[in-house]
Amino acid sequence: MWSLSTYQLQFVLSDQNIAEFKICHGVMLLLYQIANNKVPMSLINVHTGQLIQKFVFDQTGREIEFLEQFNERIMIKTKGADLKIYDAWSNSKSNVVGFEAPEAFIFLYEKEKFLTLKEGIIEIWTSEGERVTNFGG
Repeated sequence: MWSLSTYQLQFVLSDQNIAEFKICHGVMLLLYQIANNKVPMSLINVHTGQLIQKFVFDQTGREIEFLEQFNERIMIKTKGADLKIYDAWSNSKSNVVGFEAPEAFIFLYEKEKFLTLKEGIIEIWTSEGERVTNFGG
């Protein structure tokens, strides 16, 4: 049930520096304007309006190819680098070698997995970044 009042939501989203937001299963990711090659972000509980965590991703001058939220995990892939998965609950970070930014993706929420499509190849990944299967073109 949605319990965050319209007033609270307007207050949170009225910040002029917010570039984008994503919502997934009761958690909202706010992405702020890039400043000095850094992307400030905040995770907010949409039911209570409480801040879960603030953090900054250092872009290191690379183009962001893929940035998605999957529940409490933030997945970021920059050009020429591994996919990084940040877990807000455990404050852990993992690198996923061999992940290419997909053309399309679908979250499989109940299975805690996501599906990617690139150049006719479909892959299924766990939310921790482990490739489960690969269906060739």
